[in-house]
Amino acid sequence: MALQKLVIHSTKTPYGIYVPLDEIQEEHITDRGFSEIGFSDIITFEGVIESTLQIRNGEKTHDWGMTDSRHVAYMGGISEDGFNIEDTRTPEQRESLRIYIEFLKRRYPRIEIVDYTKTRII
Repeated sequence: MALQKLVIHSTKTPYGIYVPLDEIQEEHITDRGFSEIGFSDIITFEGVIESTLQIRNGEKTHDWGMTDSRHVAYMGGISEDGFNIEDTRTPEQRESLRIYIEFLKRRYPRIEIVDYTKTRII
């Protein structure tokens, strides 16, 4: 099945503080009631794209059946004071996200790209 949607998130973690994937996953399971982490990929402050997808039957997917969409999150999204949601992307995160989007748009020309907060951050 072709990807139909890319949803862009932040991890809603404080700017500049690296939170390991296992901690993000634990928060999603414990606090949000998910069966696993809710992002397919996470972009670190350095712009490294870390996949959270598991290989199942030769296809990368989540237990909750994310086969027609991807949910990418950049680390950060909370101001340095820890109280406000804001776009905290580093230049490296911006460039990685640009390349990520460009790749998916070329591979899936009809893909819809949405910001989770419904505000334009791209």
